[in-house]
Amino acid sequence: MPLYTSGPTYDRNVSKQRKLQKICKRLSVLSVITALWVAMVPAPYELAIYTNIIIPLMALLIARLYNKYCRIDTQLSLNTPTVYYIILLPSLGLTIRSIKEYDLLTYFMTLPYIFGFTILLLCILLIGNREYKFQPSKVYLNVILSYLFLLGYSYGTITSLNILLDNSIPQVFHPTILSKDFGSAKTSPKLMLSAWGPKTEENSITISRKQFRDSEEQEKVTLYYFTGRFKIPWYILE
Repeated sequence: MPLYTSGPTYDRNVSKQRKLQKICKRLSVLSVITALWVAMVPAPYELAIYTNIIIPLMALLIARLYNKYCRIDTQLSLNTPTVYYIILLPSLGLTIRSIKEYDLLTYFMTLPYIFGFTILLLCILLIGNREYKFQPSKVYLNVILSYLFLLGYSYGTITSLNILLDNSIPQVFHPTILSKDFGSAKTSPKLMLSAWGPKTEENSITISRKQFRDSEEQEKVTLYYFTGRFKIPWYILE
């Protein structure tokens, strides 16, 4: 393919790249705002979650459709915009919110979804991308390593949609608090509960400090158990 340095083709390419650069800059600013929004004050809740799911997908679409004019790596350039941070920041915000917010019965059931979705996203980024055409395998490996945070994005997206789209009728259980653990500066408070529902033995759950203060040993608590939209069970402690 000839390299144009002047003429109508060159002018069109420069014009498209400048427009894309403006779009990427605006999306980068938006990604900072939405990442802080979902991580710190997610209200209205569903809008905050869906926004942080959609923005990285928009960046992936841009990278796919306009890979001639933008980069997917962290190498910033005045002339070549990158979508890396547009994907990174909402992904981190969504990951933080999901880890803080959702109580899953088991995390093992999320693994097929997380790895499958992450592989799909990496394929969208890399396959057919002119930036990495005919590059040595170590270049692809470096890009994949730099995008490992997509595992967090996949986790946040899958667990969020599993709960937000769940219309199952919850089962209600009333286990007894056997003991309390206030935790430390680095760990959250926990309650040790008697067996309930699918938990056939004593088990611990993580709670907020307010829930810790409001609970007493040997009292019963109410747990709502849901099957999940993707059959990933989750629960709420009342």
